[in-house]
Amino acid sequence: MKVERRRFKRHIVPENGFEVSSRELKINGKLKDISKGGLSYQYTPINGGDSKSEVLDILVEGTDRFFLPGLACNRIYNITELAADRTFTGAEIRISGLEYVGLTEEQTQKIESLIEKVFFKTTNR
Repeated sequence: MKVERRRFKRHIVPENGFEVSSRELKINGKLKDISKGGLSYQYTPINGGDSKSEVLDILVEGTDRFFLPGLACNRIYNITELAADRTFTGAEIRISGLEYVGLTEEQTQKIESLIEKVFFKTTNR
């Protein structure tokens, strides 16, 4: 039996424009899930290095525009997504799991607000 080690519930993000930008890696991705302790995002790698830490910005477009800049994170995992819907170019799709580091009170409040404001389905993956 698998034991859940996460301290916070993960919330699956609906596929409606939740963008994540990594400043150091200069990549953009889609937010996959989020919790009060971390998040994961999906992206297509570009030429460049790998990093153990990242600074992320989260942007939600649409009527409920939301911007959360400068989230300092440590990378917990970075894996290839096993998906049947690969792109025609054969480009690899990866998922990066991150843990927040040294959040400010304002960042913590914005994350909690985002989780409460938007309807998410809870997952234990």
